[in-house]
Amino acid sequence: MKTQLTTQDYKTAIKVMEAYEQSCYNLYADLATLEAKVLAQSELDKWNSFTLEDCPDMKVFLSWAEETLDEELREDTPHGEYGGDIEGYFRWNDKEWLVTYAPDWNRHDKQYYFIDNWGDDHTTAVELVS
Repeated sequence: MKTQLTTQDYKTAIKVMEAYEQSCYNLYADLATLEAKVLAQSELDKWNSFTLEDCPDMKVFLSWAEETLDEELREDTPHGEYGGDIEGYFRWNDKEWLVTYAPDWNRHDKQYYFIDNWGDDHTTAVELVS
């Protein structure tokens, strides 16, 4: 026995499908928001924190931040290759900072790169405002 579907049946089916599609869209949006929050928290967990006892002034803070970023850059850059600049997030003096380390890359006999930080400062810090 065949059942005939009416126009109203099709309209109802379309409404049900649209509602289902919207609920899936909302679910994906909620998952994306949750993923963004988890990523943001994981980034915050990577922040380096220095106390005023460790770094009593900005010069010492920048020195410590540079040392931290230099170590990370050396670990992440294969020996002899150019590594570029690196940024990191730090907490110091009850404030949050974005620190940029731009080392002076030099080249030995046009064969491999090395960090040659002779002279000028190579680190800058920008206070992050919430």
